[in-house]
Amino acid sequence: MESTEHLSLINRVDKVQVYNHYLHYSVFCLRYKTKQQPCLQNLYNSRWE
Repeated sequence: MESTEHLSLINRVDKVQVYNHYLHYSVFCLRYKTKQQPCLQNLYNSRWE
């Protein structure tokens, strides 16, 4: 029972970190947007490569 709750907690924390990372990256991209490389595509590639 404990291990399941622990995994659930880790899962939630990981999702929060991914979400924060996504937000940070989005703000960064809005500030330093380049037409050559879409930032969200870069984020997707770097996160799930």
